[in-house]
Amino acid sequence: MKTLNETIASRPPESPLRVKEMAEEMSLAIDQQLDQEEEKLSQATCKPDLQVPPGVKNS
Repeated sequence: MKTLNETIASRPPESPLRVKEMAEEMSLAIDQQLDQEEEKLSQATCKPDLQVPPGVKNS
């Protein structure tokens, strides 16, 4: 059985470039999705209307 690198190397020169471009696009899309999820989480956990109970320092 061929490895992924062997399979890519056996393809025409344009093919590895396409694979690399697609991998970069997927990586960017995943990064954007993670950023969006982090923003949602931040908005859900940072509520400005919460008050600090008496005797507790607000740092």
